[in-house]
Amino acid sequence: LILHNAKFDYKHLIHAGIYPEKIIDTMLTEIVIKNGYYESVSLKNVVLERLGVIMDKEVRAEFHTLGSKPLEDKHIQYAAIDVEYLEEIHTIQTQDLIKYQLQDAASIEWEALKVFAAIEYNGMYLDRDEWTAIANRNERKLLSIQEKMDTWLLDNQIITQAQIQADLFTTDYRKVTENYNSPD
Repeated sequence: LILHNAKFDYKHLIHAGIYPEKIIDTMLTEIVIKNGYYESVSLKNVVLERLGVIMDKEVRAEFHTLGSKPLEDKHIQYAAIDVEYLEEIHTIQTQDLIKYQLQDAASIEWEALKVFAAIEYNGMYLDRDEWTAIANRNERKLLSIQEKMDTWLLDNQIITQAQIQADLFTTDYRKVTENYNSPD
């Protein structure tokens, strides 16, 4: 099944009880090929860039206002045109995936989209208390490691006493001013 922005469609398929085994997402493929550097990977832009075809997307805005009204012919025609170019785009993209050896990266993205769509559709259980407890344990570990690093820097004379800092606003003192989170 070839789709563009397949995560959106996949959630509707889940709702209908349809779980396609293989999904190819031309939007994700375009992102992989462009290595994340792109202005827009909308279907309209990808069709224009890859095929030189200008798509009329005006009707799309009407879908949100239809509610339970029946689809008109123009909506059905739009939906058909919306998938008309996907196979041709995929063929062209496949050549780039092979050229840049990105087939595995695209396959991973296509598999992951099903998982993320399912999480968005179904939600995901999160034990807030357990996550908070884990965060607190890790914070304590981090402070302990930081203290050991400070002591090691002082004991090995990597830094001198002149670099020791006292904080005027708390009784918690750092022995050194090293910022272990700094990339420098």
